Amino acid sequence: TVVYAQQPAPQPQVIVVQQPAPQPVVVEVAPPTELPHPVTPPAPRATGPSSVRFVIQPADARVYLDGRMLGVAIDLSDPVSLPPGVHLLEVEHPTLTSERLMFAAPARGATVQVDLEQTQRGRRTHLIPNPTDAQP
Repeated sequence: TVVYAQQPAPQPQVIVVQQPAPQPVVVEVAPPTELPHPVTPPAPRATGPSSVRFVIQPADARVYLDGRMLGVAIDLSDPVSLPPGVHLLEVEHPTLTSERLMFAAPARGATVQVDLEQTQRGRRTHLIPNPTDAQP
């Protein structure tokens, strides 16, 4: 009979390391200084509707706003109330090249001028913001 003697399993060696306590970090805050020039805050964004007037030539051009027919150019004498944001204006005429314009309705309103005959000659459409009202 053969008898095997069991050896005890080796014990892992444990090393204890002590680190010094962390030192506090001191941050010095300088007193506020004045800016070299005044800073003007941005103007508030439009929250209400904008009044936009369309001046379109020729008079028989069809005018579409945001995919819906607005009317024939000659009939567009009254301003249109638009919500804030970007809008798509399309002007079509049977004998002239159509014009498409994406614009953001300014807070104080604007006039959009499109003349398809002038556009054929390389002139561009105009978006004219309304003058600002005097603030009290």
